[in-house]
Amino acid sequence: MITLMLWLTAQLTAISVVPGDQFAWEQTGPSLAVIRTYRFEVEVDGRMLPEPLADVQCNVAPPAPGASFECTAPVPIKLGQHLVRVRAVDTTLSGAASVEGAWSPGFFYVMRPVPNAPAKIRVVKPKT
Repeated sequence: MITLMLWLTAQLTAISVVPGDQFAWEQTGPSLAVIRTYRFEVEVDGRMLPEPLADVQCNVAPPAPGASFECTAPVPIKLGQHLVRVRAVDTTLSGAASVEGAWSPGFFYVMRPVPNAPAKIRVVKPKT
């Protein structure tokens, strides 16, 4: 019963995406320069992907120190429904291990394939 409820909740809250869509999130940090050095790890369906998010872009500095910056990155292309979480990892500390932030709350999405374009369009005579 609980599994069914979780499945139904996921079905109702999953956001539909297609290849080329992007994730967007708010990231806090001491400065835009520091945030741009973070590595953003991603977990899909409970498994951490071997590579961090690629092509992460964060916006210009907000007006107040300690405010959030908006970051975006392409959605990893894995067709079907998925639960994704992201975390920031600070790798700038020289001589020390990386500092991993907490995982974000889970986000459900359904990656749908983009239909192919129709091909070989022509006129045919109706069969009589």
